[in-house]
Amino acid sequence: MVEVLKVYNKTMNTIKEGDIFYRTIEITSQIMETFAVISGDYNPIHVDEVFAKNMGFKGRVVYGNILGLLVSALVGEGLPMKEVMIISEQLNFKSIIYIGDIIRLSATVSTISEATGVIELKLNFLNNSEDKVANGKLQIKLI
Repeated sequence: MVEVLKVYNKTMNTIKEGDIFYRTIEITSQIMETFAVISGDYNPIHVDEVFAKNMGFKGRVVYGNILGLLVSALVGEGLPMKEVMIISEQLNFKSIIYIGDIIRLSATVSTISEATGVIELKLNFLNNSEDKVANGKLQIKLI
């Protein structure tokens, strides 16, 4: 048990409450097509430009779960430690994302529990116009 606490303390010293981490993605047609194949979701609002426009949108609507991919990339590659895993993720969608949008995720460390090794981050997603397209929270656990 002492070894685990040592690892937690070492890792906990690499981040602190208030730290902010970023990840950015440009939504492309290729990302949308790949996501459709992987997920099996071919809802016409995501894959058919004419259908989406007939429904009142400017174009194809981006899959909301692509934001989850951005969160995964942040946890796997954007944090100063690798010995973590996602234990809880909540996303709240605020506005539509379209192909061509550049989405910037900022993840702010809000809580750190040295006793449990759980770190909570507040998530904010902004598009290239600085409009909030989603927010949420994420809990990661040291492993």
